[in-house]
Amino acid sequence: MNNMVSQFSTSGFYKTPISKILIGAVASVSSALIVAGPVYKSHFIYSPESIFDKLQLWRLITCKLGFIDTRDLILSLMLIYYFRIFERRFGSAKYASYLLANVVLCTGLEVVSLAACQHFDVTLSYWTPGLHSVLLSLIVPFYLDVPHVSLQRGGVIGHIVTGKVITYIVALQLATGNRCSNILAGCGILSGLLYRANFFYIQSWLRIPNFVSRFCSNYLLPLVQSRPPEEGAVPMGATLEIQQQQRMEVLEQQMLLSQARQFSRQRNRAVRFARPSGPFQRRAFGNLLNPGRNRPRPPEVNGNADDVPATASPSNGNVDTAASSPSVSASPEKIQQLVDMGFNRGAVTQALRATDDDIAMATNLLLQE
Repeated sequence: MNNMVSQFSTSGFYKTPISKILIGAVASVSSALIVAGPVYKSHFIYSPESIFDKLQLWRLITCKLGFIDTRDLILSLMLIYYFRIFERRFGSAKYASYLLANVVLCTGLEVVSLAACQHFDVTLSYWTPGLHSVLLSLIVPFYLDVPHVSLQRGGVIGHIVTGKVITYIVALQLATGNRCSNILAGCGILSGLLYRANFFYIQSWLRIPNFVSRFCSNYLLPLVQSRPPEEGAVPMGATLEIQQQQRMEVLEQQMLLSQARQFSRQRNRAVRFARPSGPFQRRAFGNLLNPGRNRPRPPEVNGNADDVPATASPSNGNVDTAASSPSVSASPEKIQQLVDMGFNRGAVTQALRATDDDIAMATNLLLQE
């Protein structure tokens, strides 16, 4: 699926506020735990005795808040950064729902694994804290959905070594730290498979509520939103593969802009509509949203206002459709789909109306903000 790779796949945290917050929170808590020493670390780990004998279930939550090993912290931050492509393509709301569902699934699978280890007398001093299983659950969509882009040069090695290999190596390092990391990796991959299979319809009911998503999208996430990247005329990727991918993205943008201009010309010839008001008047798609430049001038009137015709008639005698045709209405399903991707509802509605309810054109328009 080529659409899994973002238009700005090589640039920062643009359109990925959840990943940005997650990296900051995990790095802050983990750094504090590493510096604090064993006094506070004991509250972020658990063992079979603390869960099954003492029933300290709150440890299942605190153990997901940070890492106590520097190596695991660095590897996890790298994976969060690599996996930000999912948030950029799915939207912050759906990405947060995915993380929430997999936290629940991974926690349940870890408890089952802990009980199995206790039953079969597998010695574990404590359960490794951190987001190992949750992050490794993202390996499933990463393997199945992110396309395999091989190097055009390099022969057999060019077809094997890709940008995905780096992510696999980092994930393998995180999964093979110790015996506990092996078990957490298995729980994470199984959790990713269960979520993808929609086990017990988990994708429908275990998700972020809509009112929480709207509140965060309108008030919280804009506070940490990054600025759009400045794309140069020449791709400046660090590797040949990244440069190749950047060229593909530039060609895709040029194709979409050409389609937008063609759509604007066809729409101007078909009907004259009023100049829209709102945040999109000064965007890159000026011809699409501001077709008034091609609108014919109204007839000059030298007399009273009563001499002005109600509708301007073309040469063929038909009545102007701008006064009689209703404005294009946006589909509620498409509005909700774009809102779930993290866009503002008002901006989504106006973009769909301006693009004749074309969700692809509206998405590209919103990304140009």
